[in-house]
Amino acid sequence: MMCEIDAYSGRGLLPTFGERKRCTKRKKEWFDNEAFWRELYPFMFPEQRFTQTREQIEKVLSLTRPSGNTALDLCLGKECVARILQPATSDVLPDGTTLVRRHEIFDNWTRIRNEWILIRQGRARTFKFYHTVYSGQELKDRMAQIGFTDVKLFGNHNGDEYGANAQRLIVVGHKPDEQKANKH
Repeated sequence: MMCEIDAYSGRGLLPTFGERKRCTKRKKEWFDNEAFWRELYPFMFPEQRFTQTREQIEKVLSLTRPSGNTALDLCLGKECVARILQPATSDVLPDGTTLVRRHEIFDNWTRIRNEWILIRQGRARTFKFYHTVYSGQELKDRMAQIGFTDVKLFGNHNGDEYGANAQRLIVVGHKPDEQKANKH
């Protein structure tokens, strides 16, 4: 149910079962910024990446055999980020735009604060966002905590072992059917 927003305070009222309760308007996050996606989509998702998508999906699905397993495919785990992350990098995009990326690790190596600066035709535009990074073991533990069994880590789409030189972090686990488990 949506909040009814009070134009003066920015707070809202949420009707529930005949009574009204206060609620707050959701703060805009970095991913709500349409300009971020409009400006950076071509860089983040170049056309040639999509030509490999079908093959990559099929490889990840092959790791989930037998059926009933679930896979998470992350670009990088914390181990790989620690190996390659630079405080600042820059690239010149095909249209001549310069993209400067600055990264800062915080919260005891659990989060990355990012600032991406697009410089185009003498004008700069800044986008700031954060994300959480997980190690292979942290994801494995979290999957086990929510009921996954036989959790395995892979370092690429070919099913190679996950480690410090991995190209990706792929986690595969089995979630037993709760109804079947309760019958036994």
